[in-house]
Amino acid sequence: MHDLWRRSNGPNAQEWTWLSHRHNGFRFDHAFANAAFVDWADTRCQYDHTPPPARRTDHSALAITYLASMPAKAEPPEGDF
Repeated sequence: MHDLWRRSNGPNAQEWTWLSHRHNGFRFDHAFANAAFVDWADTRCQYDHTPPPARRTDHSALAITYLASMPAKAEPPEGDF
């Protein structure tokens, strides 16, 4: 399984989905994809740190976008992603 955030942001990037009261950062929220999906799709994964108006959570949102990487691969491969 591939960590989509790490693939988008690099092996040394640091960003947190949640901060403790002591300001220790933790990356609790993850998105993983198998090799077939990663080969088929061009993915971007980032955290949205904008707090929601109602402040319903203390976590940042994890946003994933993807496009088929090549027209020849317009259909996803067979099998489960």
